[in-house]
Amino acid sequence: MQRKALLMLRAMIQAAKSDGQIDAREMERITSRLDEAGEDREARDFVLQQLRGPVDIDALARDVTSQQDAAEVYAASFMAIEVDTDAERDYLARLATALNLPREAVERIHASLNVPA
Repeated sequence: MQRKALLMLRAMIQAAKSDGQIDAREMERITSRLDEAGEDREARDFVLQQLRGPVDIDALARDVTSQQDAAEVYAASFMAIEVDTDAERDYLARLATALNLPREAVERIHASLNVPA
């Protein structure tokens, strides 16, 4: 699996775990990303391993090497979930901070996805 695809997948998984449970729609978003990429059993095993571990925003942020990647990681996390709990809102705020994304960048991402920040 490519580094960037792996990073985006990790972002989606971390977001999905942020409220303590992964619902069917979140799991569908994650597995459809695998299907789109044509990933194999090894990739699915990786996903299951990631799902079992704790939410680790710092580890995710450490693997981001550019502002472009930071914006894409935030967007992937945001798109993986329905932001309907305080835990998910808190996760996204902490992720933006860990990624050093300024408020304006977060607002641009939300606007591009037609969702208010």
